[in-house]
Amino acid sequence: MNTGLLQKLDAAFEQRFNAKPAVRVRAPGRVNLIGEHTDYNDGFVFPMAIDRACYMAARPRNDRKVRIYTLNLDKAGEVSLDDLTVHPSRGALWLNFIRAALHEMSAAGLAVTGADIAVCSDVPLGGGVSSSAAYESAIGLTLLAVAGVKEPPRAELARMMQRAETRATGVRCGIMDQFASLLSQQDHAILLDCRDLSYKQAPVKLNGHSFVIADTCAPRALAGSKYNERRGECEAAAKVLGVKSLRSASLAQLQAAESKMPANVFKRARHVVTEIARTQEAAVVFERGDLAAFGRLMDASHESLKNDYEASCRELDVLVAAARAIPGVLGSRLTGAGWGGCTVTLLRNDAVEKFQGDVTACYEQEIGRKPVIILTGAAQGALAL
Repeated sequence: MNTGLLQKLDAAFEQRFNAKPAVRVRAPGRVNLIGEHTDYNDGFVFPMAIDRACYMAARPRNDRKVRIYTLNLDKAGEVSLDDLTVHPSRGALWLNFIRAALHEMSAAGLAVTGADIAVCSDVPLGGGVSSSAAYESAIGLTLLAVAGVKEPPRAELARMMQRAETRATGVRCGIMDQFASLLSQQDHAILLDCRDLSYKQAPVKLNGHSFVIADTCAPRALAGSKYNERRGECEAAAKVLGVKSLRSASLAQLQAAESKMPANVFKRARHVVTEIARTQEAAVVFERGDLAAFGRLMDASHESLKNDYEASCRELDVLVAAARAIPGVLGSRLTGAGWGGCTVTLLRNDAVEKFQGDVTACYEQEIGRKPVIILTGAAQGALAL
């Protein structure tokens, strides 16, 4: 919990709205340990919430307006509940997220109302650790709390916020990010089956090891990236195979149909099919404490993302290579959608200091700027404070 940021948020709210907040909400970002680009293919993912989060302070309004001030951007904006149409040229993206969330919640029959909101986040923006899902989850919980509306089941709320993000950004995102932000438990990762939203909380017992995040600080915009293109390629592969999604395909089936699909479509499907299997295996070895095996699966995941899914980039590959050169590192991979963003590395605690120094120096020499190193544990999911 970032108490300093909360104090700053409260002060900004009082200054902006001349009142104390009635509601405060915290919604975390997440790091996906393994299982990338599998969620929208009905596969498995294995994320955990991190101790970086989006915080909101709010009070109800008597009219149908949502006024919001963001400390990160030092901007104020306003949304009317009577006009929730999202247009690419209309306003900033951060306001379109609110319009989209209000639209989805209203469509679900939730009696949302007007509000004054101040927001601040310490989740790296565009870093592949779900700053947008943290923001969207915080919006959903804040609007419910301000209106005094009983929360729907968290899985349903995650679905609403997933649809809201797609509406706001045009990116056909999967369910993992919102689910992890809303349903994570302290000191646990989640093995989530994205086909039916069944899940298992997996205790994070690292026995002298840690997960460390490294942010490339590389510019990244999912809507302008290859994300939607990759999703279309996966759907094309599923159509050739005659299955609803790649979750239902085996590697043998895929290999038998290789000649029936373009090479790039086959490669995308091969990543997804093998990544789903890797994620299931990773959850098993993680539960039994075989961290060396888990690290090897992380490495294999990155190579598949790099070569088959082509979701990596030079910055990510430099970070991964620098990490793997350090004694005590068990595995390293890109996390999140890729094309920039972050890596996650599993390593011994006694290697963390060398990781911070060597990876930073290598990245600065190769790329010309410093990465941001984030030490984190498995945090609690979103809640009203």
